[in-house]
Amino acid sequence: LEAELPDYPLFPSGQLPGGRTLKDEVNAGVADPERHGTVDPIDGTAWRSWFREAEDLAKVPHVKGRAGYGLRRVAVDEAKRLGISREGLKSHGGWTDSQMPDQVYADQEAKYAQEEAQQIRAKIRGENE
Repeated sequence: LEAELPDYPLFPSGQLPGGRTLKDEVNAGVADPERHGTVDPIDGTAWRSWFREAEDLAKVPHVKGRAGYGLRRVAVDEAKRLGISREGLKSHGGWTDSQMPDQVYADQEAKYAQEEAQQIRAKIRGENE
């Protein structure tokens, strides 16, 4: 799709041609630009099903709420731990502002943030670190 279209869904919905007949082939299922270039992305049910299947294959016990929400929490916490800017955080998650990641997904008691605040307070007070 990338070779033929300027924009396309990363995970298009619908069966890929050859997806059922070539299951053991390396190129099993190939996107058709005319068909898959304009369809909606996969829905949440398919995504959650695939996530559950990945958990089973990895022998990781299922935890309710871990899928999309859990992955967004981990992504936000890790990006913030690595020092991402507010603008970068918005772009990282596709949000229009940083309220959603800050108030919903971010760990409100992140140890790295507490340590950073402690270091800054010490600098302000002129204390040795």
